[in-house]
Amino acid sequence: MAQREVALDVLVNTFLSASLAESTKKTYISQLKTFLSFCQSYGYTAVPAKTSTILRYIAHLSLSLSFKSIQQYINIVKAINDEKKFPTTQVNMVLKGIRRIKGDCSVQKLPMTLDILLCISEHLNLSTSLGATFWSACLVAFYGMLRKSSLFPPKGQLSPKLSDVLVKPNGLVIHFGYSKTVQCKQRRPFIVLSRSFSADNRLCPVKALCNAWKLSGVRRCEEPLLPVQENNRVTSMSANQFTTMLNSVLNVLNLKGYSGHSFRRGGASHALSCGVPMEMIMAQGDWKSLAYVEYLNLKDIESREKHLRKMLLVV
Repeated sequence: MAQREVALDVLVNTFLSASLAESTKKTYISQLKTFLSFCQSYGYTAVPAKTSTILRYIAHLSLSLSFKSIQQYINIVKAINDEKKFPTTQVNMVLKGIRRIKGDCSVQKLPMTLDILLCISEHLNLSTSLGATFWSACLVAFYGMLRKSSLFPPKGQLSPKLSDVLVKPNGLVIHFGYSKTVQCKQRRPFIVLSRSFSADNRLCPVKALCNAWKLSGVRRCEEPLLPVQENNRVTSMSANQFTTMLNSVLNVLNLKGYSGHSFRRGGASHALSCGVPMEMIMAQGDWKSLAYVEYLNLKDIESREKHLRKMLLVV
């Protein structure tokens, strides 16, 4: 009986560990260390924490963090203390005051554009495996409106492979084993990439991928979607390699305010400007709610004028 109970306890611990994503665990651990360090520096007791300790901690966080970040940091304090004794009313009042004084606006990364993509390509050596794969990753992220984690999954998750690609007459369909919005294997997200048949197809994601595969010499289904050939060995491009190359070329172009997330936002904004229906944007970018509207470049005056001008065409 004891051995059977131990086996069940092992399962329980496995399920408890799997209840949170690895990235979430790291975030909680970092936030917990911050709170414990604060308590230690002032000689406060962390558990159970007094109301004054919690409120002073919030004030301490307000010196360096945004309103939304403070909200997240307080969650771990609430988790390690007795929820029934947690001073929710006082905490909410202090947070409300911080929100009024500091504001509640998040700084979004700028959207990637076709012009910037072309500038990036001009500073790459597309005849090398690394350059070609980086360029294909940029275009796939842009036209797929992808989160960086879909192309470069966190540790423990499978990176996309050639076996995840379905070839169609007019393009490719790429399935992904990891998505931020699919935590429980409910479905397998995918994107559709169309082939460009124009004379100038520098921005064609299908052509870019095919070029990257050719230069890396990949042929087998189990080989990576984004291959890099180094020392006669093919490996999958890492998130660090992608970010390092992106930051390097952005610095050369003297472009500030862009990151890997700019491809997702830029792709959605570009699709909107091309008249792609909102529901198609939502499907391609794998948004579960209307939160994706925040990523669209709807606050730009010229973009808004362009779209609203269409209303006059029906008169």
